[in-house]
Amino acid sequence: IRRERRIDNYELNWRLLMATQLMGESQIGGSIIGLFLDLTREAFRNAWSPMEDALGVQQRKIGQDVVDFNLNQETMGKEAFMCNDGKLRYPVSSSYDMGWQKSKKTYDSMSGHGLLIGSQTKRVICFQNYSKSCGKCERHKSNILNKRKPDVPVAAHNCPWNHDGSSKGMEAKAALECINK
Repeated sequence: IRRERRIDNYELNWRLLMATQLMGESQIGGSIIGLFLDLTREAFRNAWSPMEDALGVQQRKIGQDVVDFNLNQETMGKEAFMCNDGKLRYPVSSSYDMGWQKSKKTYDSMSGHGLLIGSQTKRVICFQNYSKSCGKCERHKSNILNKRKPDVPVAAHNCPWNHDGSSKGMEAKAALECINK
């Protein structure tokens, strides 16, 4: 009975943590959950990273669903044109901007995000994220070089590393990706 209860609490905990992250309270999510549930310390031993990875997957799905809905609203009532590739496309007026995770205008940030905003609804209709590094890949590479560990493949993970050029080059690349989507 105790084991089943722990599993039920774990599922409830996952949902509560997801809710607090979506509300922007991810830092205190663990504290809130700790007050409501009678979980032992062992319940979370080595479980936070997989839980955060699962939350990230769900957040990306939710974000994509929101953007798809916004694009649908932006194209509502417009007439589609048949393109050479056989797809229907809707004319949309929009604006674009790129932001980086560094506050200075040095254009050397390791990651950035581009947003395409519809002129009619003022909502994000497309986004693109770029990153020039990955913590897990960097630690793996460091372990191989510094600790003389054998060169084994890095453990499976959702690697954010998707850009090798300059940080300023992310802006044009993200804009093109958004337009092509």
